[in-house]
Amino acid sequence: MRCGALLGLTVALGLTGCVADRQVVFPEGLEPLEENLAAWPPVGMDGLAWATGTEGGYDWAHGRGWVDAPIDEVYAALLLPPVDVDRRKVDAWELTDEPGPYAHAYLLHNTVHDVITVEFDVSWRHGAGKGSEERPAAVASRFQKTDGSPVISLLEGSILITEEGPALTSVELVEHLASLSSDTGTIQDYLGDLYADVLATVRGEPLREYD
Repeated sequence: MRCGALLGLTVALGLTGCVADRQVVFPEGLEPLEENLAAWPPVGMDGLAWATGTEGGYDWAHGRGWVDAPIDEVYAALLLPPVDVDRRKVDAWELTDEPGPYAHAYLLHNTVHDVITVEFDVSWRHGAGKGSEERPAAVASRFQKTDGSPVISLLEGSILITEEGPALTSVELVEHLASLSSDTGTIQDYLGDLYADVLATVRGEPLREYD
């Protein structure tokens, strides 16, 4: 298992036994939301390993997994709005670029038609924490609900991808969620879908469609 202790904005990253730790200092606002408690699945295996729980009035889920692709391809997949949108539940969405200090930042306005219509905005920001935007070695992403229906009182998360080899990238996902009808399974559905969409994108496959 790799090290995952967070020290301020510094994340210790390394493979089994922490033999090759690398210190990554992320720009303010792009640090992982918290230490990821999920175990690592076998290297190269598709799928996420999970840790979940409920505390402080919200549900949380941590996921860890692997993508057999170079980090720049995984990064490019994460920048695609259809990958970021919760297409399992969201019926319509609009993209707006957001100016700011981050390499990539945008707002997704989501509309869900259910018993009632729910609209909410999620702000996304991404940036390299090690290497450069053109040649990243570690990339962090943060997302957070910033406006919209009080049905969702909390939605925030982080994604960390790290280069582990020329064609191997590790993925770490964290989300906190509090809404009228959510639980840890709701988070796992979304993060699992996002991970599956990344896999499909780097493999040149179409994204899954939802009824």
